Amino acid sequence: MEANSTALVPGSLSAVAKREGQSLAETFLGVDVMILIDVSASMEQRDSRDGMSRYQVALAELGKIQRSMPGRLGIVAFSTHPVFCPGGAPPMLAGETDWPRLLISRKWLTWPACGSSLFRTASRSRTRLTRQAVRSKPPAASQAR
Repeated sequence: MEANSTALVPGSLSAVAKREGQSLAETFLGVDVMILIDVSASMEQRDSRDGMSRYQVALAELGKIQRSMPGRLGIVAFSTHPVFCPGGAPPMLAGETDWPRLLISRKWLTWPACGSSLFRTASRSRTRLTRQAVRSKPPAASQAR
């Protein structure tokens, strides 16, 4: 995976949505793990394997995980602010790492890069699917008596 690439990473939410002909919101319902990845200026240091930057190594490992768990990972890049990365390749934002702001901010829950409509849609879809499952579920043997 190349730094700041606009290509879709195989296994990313956007790649799976495109392959399956689904909306990003529908694909997001399958997310099992959220990954927060530091893309602050310190990640540009070349002190990792083979002289690569921390960022380059993180991208390579992130790509492997996404390929092994297609459509199961939500990626959020952060430094001074969070950015949702449905394409799987977090941009190098530089800036400083601001953990307190990230952890107490509700912004990362609204995914500013995609708009909060993603979560409204996902929430409505999940509610609708849950209601359909409840309606179509036969009563348990103990309840049927």
